[in-house]
Amino acid sequence: MLLTPHILLGAAIGSKISSPSLVFALSFASHYFLDALPHYEYDISGLKKKKAEKKLLFEFLKLTADFCFGAGLALLLVWNSPFRTGAILGMLSSLVPDALLFLSWRHPNSKFLKFFALPHRACHFLKNLSPAWLDLSTEVVVASTTIFFLVYYV
Repeated sequence: MLLTPHILLGAAIGSKISSPSLVFALSFASHYFLDALPHYEYDISGLKKKKAEKKLLFEFLKLTADFCFGAGLALLLVWNSPFRTGAILGMLSSLVPDALLFLSWRHPNSKFLKFFALPHRACHFLKNLSPAWLDLSTEVVVASTTIFFLVYYV
């Protein structure tokens, strides 16, 4: 799944829960829930390679743009909220599984990182099984629903 829906859902979770540990746990778990849904993913296979290539820069720019768009939109929606700090914690916590997956690619012998990488891969059991329109519509529905929540309930 793109980073933006993860960020938006993490912000929504953090904007309504006052316990930082619960925000972290729910936002972290929400990542796996969203990844279990049919969803679109752009190619980031170059990030798995040890040596730098031209493709790596392009993939890094895609991730950066996705992160900046999602974080900017979420911050815009929660900036005046009294739970802004919780929303930011939720945003960041929702991305931890992807960060751990990336680290597992860089350190494939780490048992700690494998512990998180295996369930992350298992959540993608529908990958390449659903039509592209369903993958993209899932992204749109998740993002739209969380934006609606952040606009009207925060």
